[in-house]
Amino acid sequence: MSNTRFSFLADGRSRGHPGHIDRDGNRARDMQVLMLIEDRESTRAVSADQLRDAMFLIMHARIVCHEGHVLDALAIYDGIAQSITPQPALSGRSRPIEVQ
Repeated sequence: MSNTRFSFLADGRSRGHPGHIDRDGNRARDMQVLMLIEDRESTRAVSADQLRDAMFLIMHARIVCHEGHVLDALAIYDGIAQSITPQPALSGRSRPIEVQ
């Protein structure tokens, strides 16, 4: 996945409508999740398949938001972030190893 930077095209149509604040929140969350994906890619913290799936889910979240289901889209973004974030309980270590 050599190019994970996808621009989220924000158009002026959402401005002035009651849901524009929520859509702004989706744009912000979109960028956060994209940066998280880029970080995971550069550190090779997750597999290429997971990153590819995350990008497809971002596209789905964008469509869901565009259809007016902004809270559902935010939930999708949260799920993406959780899916590519290591879970400490699953790693087998509950605290850092002490070196003496």
